[in-house]
Amino acid sequence: MSYEIDNNLKEIEGTVRAAKDKKNKTGISKFPFKHPNLARIKYTNPDYSLILNVSADLEKSKLPDWLKLDKTHGEFVIYFPEGYENELVFLLLEMYEDEDETGNVEPNMEQIFVNWCKLMKAKEPINVSEQKGIMGEIACIQASIPTYRERAVIGWDRSNLRDIQITDSSNNPLIHIESKAHSPSSGSLTISARNQLEFLDDKPPVILGVSLIQRSLTGLTLPEFVESSINQIRKLCTKSSIAFENLDIIKKIIDKKDKFRSKFQIINTEFYKVSKTDECNEIANMILPKNTDFTTWYLTLPVKITSYAF
Repeated sequence: MSYEIDNNLKEIEGTVRAAKDKKNKTGISKFPFKHPNLARIKYTNPDYSLILNVSADLEKSKLPDWLKLDKTHGEFVIYFPEGYENELVFLLLEMYEDEDETGNVEPNMEQIFVNWCKLMKAKEPINVSEQKGIMGEIACIQASIPTYRERAVIGWDRSNLRDIQITDSSNNPLIHIESKAHSPSSGSLTISARNQLEFLDDKPPVILGVSLIQRSLTGLTLPEFVESSINQIRKLCTKSSIAFENLDIIKKIIDKKDKFRSKFQIINTEFYKVSKTDECNEIANMILPKNTDFTTWYLTLPVKITSYAF
């Protein structure tokens, strides 16, 4: 199968968000397939469930460990735990693609679900969420190389508070870039530390890079994306390319390239500059009661911070 991601994505995004909308008291949203009542989604904070009214025997499929499937009253209920919204969207895209080709997806649901489960069960060296995160970080590096050359590559360290901390030759800070990746159905970004998006008086500037990444059969695996990035970086700066290829994480991905199966498309990457008046900086500077603290918090999409361009 193949599909153009833009054809059905807006419809799916809108329906997923409608289920989560606080004004929707039922938490249920219906997908407009040609087969009446074929599919609807239910949001029960923080999880989604997809309810399918099909005659196929979906119970034959070997489910991925994180997925639960029930059959009640002639319907299948497929439960998607928090963090697996992208996998839900991917299944729906598969269904829409088949409907576009055949006119009626319902008779083909068994095979569609079997194929989808096989892809979801694939054991890979790096989990899907982290693969998307790495792709987003590489997209940020590529965007910053024309300005900061190989310093952008040298500054990439996933153990840092911010993913890319670029310094000059004397190790003075020039700019910090924090990368976040999200799927089309996500309503927020996960911020893993309270002060991750703290305003540092522009010494250095703190930049948020947001990559919209969709799982796609016509996309690239992580190693394919890395190899493509190497070629792109080589065109921008030979020294940057050499530094990038010599990174341990890049070597490990290339060495195990035959073990990666999931494919992705980066739809876009946008950049924002944190300022003193932004809510994320207010959170970073929040005065908390004694002996209390928190780490993870969520930044609502779309991001309401000043856009930035390198």
